[in-house]
Amino acid sequence: MKKLIAIVLVAILAAAGVAYMVAASDNADDGLVIRYDDYISYSVFAGEPASAAGSLELVTVGSTEYVWASDIGFGSLLFYDGTELEYDVKKANLSVYMIAGQSNGAYSVERSDPSMIDNIAPGTAYWYGAARPGQGIIENNSIQDMIDLSSGEALIGGLDAPLAAGLVDDAKVLIVNTAVGGTEIASWIPGQTQYERAKSLFADALTKIDPRFDVTVKSYIWSQGEADSLTSIGTYKAYFLLMHDSFTSANEFSPVPLKAAIIVQTRAIDGINSSIAQAELPTLSNTVFMGTKITQTFTVANGLMNEDDRHYTQAGQIVVAGDVSIKIRSMNL
Repeated sequence: MKKLIAIVLVAILAAAGVAYMVAASDNADDGLVIRYDDYISYSVFAGEPASAAGSLELVTVGSTEYVWASDIGFGSLLFYDGTELEYDVKKANLSVYMIAGQSNGAYSVERSDPSMIDNIAPGTAYWYGAARPGQGIIENNSIQDMIDLSSGEALIGGLDAPLAAGLVDDAKVLIVNTAVGGTEIASWIPGQTQYERAKSLFADALTKIDPRFDVTVKSYIWSQGEADSLTSIGTYKAYFLLMHDSFTSANEFSPVPLKAAIIVQTRAIDGINSSIAQAELPTLSNTVFMGTKITQTFTVANGLMNEDDRHYTQAGQIVVAGDVSIKIRSMNL
């Protein structure tokens, strides 16, 4: 059989509109290089693969057929015309982000609508948290793909999925959600209930990441403030900085510190103190950034707030995620 060693193969994951570059290794004799858990659509090949071996498998997700990099190491594809392509599957890059705060950050099965999420490809975005679709509130989940690998439909909605979709690039994305509805910022300072719970959950997530990923811990998204709308501005800022300093210091919240805080400014409901404090926080630390103020424009009438006028709709979360992901990408956070 003739083995074709290509120089560059561009795999376009049609299901998500996300482009992946599959480049040759430094030594052409090693074959092509792709990354663990990549899904390569058949449509990029001149012919249809007949079989796969080694680190590659042929799979179907929904109605789309893929070559899946199921392991690291060498794998090959045999086509019906006798052509063989060899791949050296390498470890994948994985960027880890954390969501913290209260209910507009927390994952809620009831307020999530995964059917509105149509721009995530399989093998690009993962989720870990304390809520799981159809299973209520549980702790210490296994890390899961945000896509149902049989139907091809999104499993996760909320802020998590559109945020991940906006952050996927040459690295895959894991969202660790530690937010809890109704929590005040006082419970997020070191030693308090939500801080300790988030610390445990984040640590557990890091230990459960497959060793076939090269991990980079990135920033955290802070979506909170409704419970502190009447808390004094000074108190809110002081508590936030206590939490933030620990989140971003090595061997305090995590052995690998989070890089920065990205704030989703709370929509003022009963009072405006927390919203004002959040606007001032970026002036007090060079690792605190305002991710978006767009929530101030959300209303029930424009479809971005639920009927309770306190929680963002899935459409609202998509808008928030769009702003936040742009901020993170523009500043490499």
